[in-house]
Formats: sequence, structure tokens, C-alpha cells
Amino acid sequence: MNAALSRVVVRFDVNGDISYFADGLPVELLIIDERAPNDRVYRYSTHMVNSCVIDALIGADRVHYLGDKPVTEAAIRAALDGRPPPPRPALTLVKSGPEGGS
Repeated sequence: MNAALSRVVVRFDVNGDISYFADGLPVELLIIDERAPNDRVYRYSTHMVNSCVIDALIGADRVHYLGDKPVTEAAIRAALDGRPPPPRPALTLVKSGPEGGS
């Protein structure tokens, strides 16, 4: 972890309940929900924790980033929008060796 960066974790448990953790500098988490025009901005309560708590929450799992799995991301976005998943990219078999010209 870069010591200059604070981390904010928004965790959805298996029941869909949300918890929010931050280490480093205090942060204010604002949730904007366009579906609620009369109550669209909501300030979530702050749970400041030691960085070892966030390390334990992450565990040995890889931290993904937007764009590292475009096919998976497109399928998730489609599901959230109520659309069928996009077709998976076609795979092409490439021969190698004397018969394949390599």
C-alpha cells in the first residue's frame, strides 16, 4: 500500500447490507441516488479504522480496477440494467509448428 493514500472500503455482505470503512485521513462519503429526487444526497456515517482492518477485509484477494475485465464488466452492467449479457468474444485457434507456418 502507498503510505500517502487513504483507503475507503464500501463492503456489501452476503445479504446486501452495506458497511463503510476508511483509514488515513477522515473522509466524508456522500451517496447520490438519482432515483430519489427529494432525498438524493445522503451522507453515510464514517467508520475510521486502522489500516490493518482494511488489510484483513481485503485478505489475499486481488484488487481489481475498472477495465481489467471488460467482458465481465459488460455482463455485470447488462444485468444491472436488466439486459441480456453481451456475446462473448470469439476465440480463434492459431496453429503453430511446421503445419501452422511458425
